[in-house]
Amino acid sequence: MNCSTIMFHHFHNQLYPKGQGSISEEKLYKIIKSKKYHIISASEWIEKTKTRTKKSNEFCLTFDDNLKCQYEIALPVLEYFGITAIWFINTGTLQGEGLNLEIFRYFRSKYFEDFHEFYVEFIKTIKFSRLSEKVKTGLENFNPDYYLEQYPFYSKEDKIYRFLRDNVLTTAEYNEIMQEMIDNKKMLVENIINLLWMNSNEIKNLSKNKHVIGLHSHSHPTVINKFSYDNQKEEYVKNYNILKSIIDDNPIVAAYPCNSYNTDTFKILGDLGVELGFRSNDQLNSTNLLELPRIDHSLLEI
Repeated sequence: MNCSTIMFHHFHNQLYPKGQGSISEEKLYKIIKSKKYHIISASEWIEKTKTRTKKSNEFCLTFDDNLKCQYEIALPVLEYFGITAIWFINTGTLQGEGLNLEIFRYFRSKYFEDFHEFYVEFIKTIKFSRLSEKVKTGLENFNPDYYLEQYPFYSKEDKIYRFLRDNVLTTAEYNEIMQEMIDNKKMLVENIINLLWMNSNEIKNLSKNKHVIGLHSHSHPTVINKFSYDNQKEEYVKNYNILKSIIDDNPIVAAYPCNSYNTDTFKILGDLGVELGFRSNDQLNSTNLLELPRIDHSLLEI
């Protein structure tokens, strides 16, 4: 099955900091204008995909993580072209939960010149912490060349950082290191909360204007495939119920946070009536409509 969905996360302008993987309004405009990618609206793309009638050059745009910068920067561009997209929403942010992923990313983007500078400080903070030996042991047999190979835009430092975050440190330990770094830089988290995520009214407005709202788990765990069946179910059922109450409709699409899923995920989503599921790369050739590939915008040839 050929890849015909383009994935976006962060956008930057004078208000929203430019960071790793972020994109400008101008770049989005160029992608939509490109003759190589015929962008069609979300509902049309979904129907054609379900009926296997979609043409190879017909693409749909998708936006992950309920980010305010998407609403402020990307949405006006979509409205200019008169097209709609799929928005995958993790609902914990609407209830003050699961905030750290984006808070930490904002911190990396705003308080460091680039990811390398952040990474050096991250490793230094670990070195002088109680977790130094644990991390040293965890990296003994780790080869970044063979980790996250399906994401060519990740540097060696990226891979080490993500491996430590997702496989060596516990969530509490990772949060401890990041909080120490934030405290050292004197960043006040309460000052940026309203800048990071869409609210319920904005999500409702997207749905009202024919955009498609999809599941993305409740708290956006980076390794949800390690959760028990019941814990995964709790994540997606909560996500589903909150979104349904906002858009007054049944979500029928879902995307997997950090491409993390397993057969339990398929069962849970199927029971919820989800018809299409989306990966975060195009490395798997599957005919399963719950494993649709996506390509990151950074890999497009524009």
